[in-house]
Amino acid sequence: MSDCLICDCLVHSIPSNSSQLAQYKEVIKATEDFENALKDMKFLPEDSMDLLTYARNVNCHFANKKCQDVIVAARNLMTSEIHNTVKLHPALLPGTEHLPSLLRRGAHLAAIHHNNCMYIAHHLLTLGHQFRSRLSDGTATFVDLVPGFRKLGESRSEGGLWGLVSRTKCFLAQMRVQKEELLERLSISRNFSNLDDEDNYSAANRAVRQVLHQLKRLGKIWQDVLPVNIYCRAMGTLLNTALVEIISRVIALEDISAENADRLHALCKTVVDEGPRIFVPLPEEKENRHFQEEVPVYVPKWMMFQELMLILQASLQEIVDRWAGSKGPLAAEFSPSEVKNLIRALFQNTERRAAALASIK
Repeated sequence: MSDCLICDCLVHSIPSNSSQLAQYKEVIKATEDFENALKDMKFLPEDSMDLLTYARNVNCHFANKKCQDVIVAARNLMTSEIHNTVKLHPALLPGTEHLPSLLRRGAHLAAIHHNNCMYIAHHLLTLGHQFRSRLSDGTATFVDLVPGFRKLGESRSEGGLWGLVSRTKCFLAQMRVQKEELLERLSISRNFSNLDDEDNYSAANRAVRQVLHQLKRLGKIWQDVLPVNIYCRAMGTLLNTALVEIISRVIALEDISAENADRLHALCKTVVDEGPRIFVPLPEEKENRHFQEEVPVYVPKWMMFQELMLILQASLQEIVDRWAGSKGPLAAEFSPSEVKNLIRALFQNTERRAAALASIK
């Protein structure tokens, strides 16, 4: 009878948490009274102490119960689906709260983050195949996670862990930061106008030098970090941003004197001479020559910029010849209105200029 009472009653009375242990004294007292009553009714022998002994040993039973609960929880965790064994949430990652601003400010960190995400995405494509012998037939592959990691590395995605970091748009955000800095540096150029004035020329020259310095510095930071193709595309995009800004400002000039044209040509030549040197994806200098020779591949406006240089030093006839009835190299880069604006700015109003303008259509 004692064993039945212990298994069916007292076992279930053991507390589940330590706060209930103090109250268990009442259970011990009730157990003692109950056991004595059973003895008086001759249901138990006079020397029987099994019920009271079990109740008084509550600390040991409590510890055993806690251990059993932990074992059950561990067993359930180990036998659950793998996707449910780890749960991540932004609230559990307080250390990541400053990561977006760090990725936005740090060119080197943004490049490494981009690489990490692309590396993980690449391996997620092959994990299912690599471990297919260990996975059950119903287990999904990891291919569905690939787009998320790619977006995390280079563009925007919404919500959850992806949204935590990619609100900065990571590498693309870093590219925008660099573009804004380039345009800010060119803003001190005084629109490249009146360069025959020494102050204006000094400001324009300083703007061009600062742009080249920024690009060279960035090229060194990303060197041997970004994959070569990503590196060249990124540097080409940034250099192209600077060229577009310079070209648009020169085309907008209403009057370009001969001295002004010479100085504009000199500034453009500085960009053409030093621009290719920003393409240094590899540490070995000689290994970068191939990429420096392919600048037009990565910089869409490179040929247009070189045509602008030629116009600044060309005669009216040379410009007309390069237009070649809208089939020449000049026509491939500039619109008729842009060429006409440059001719009006560079040359005085004469019959020869009027004839040249008439041929540009």
